[in-house]
Amino acid sequence: MRPRARIYDDGFNFDYAAFDKGRGRQAAFRRLDLPRLFDVALPNLDTTHIRYFTAEVRPAP
Repeated sequence: MRPRARIYDDGFNFDYAAFDKGRGRQAAFRRLDLPRLFDVALPNLDTTHIRYFTAEVRPAP
């Protein structure tokens, strides 16, 4: 049995780093499969929960 993990993702910062800095403006990158990402990034862990948190984005004045 592999060790278990619960993942808490700061979606606001993740999206900023992945998309707003010009590293993934293509539409294909907008549909990220988080369970698959963590399965590949953490192959020795059994992911039991993924919690994705973000904040409301308000337009700049």
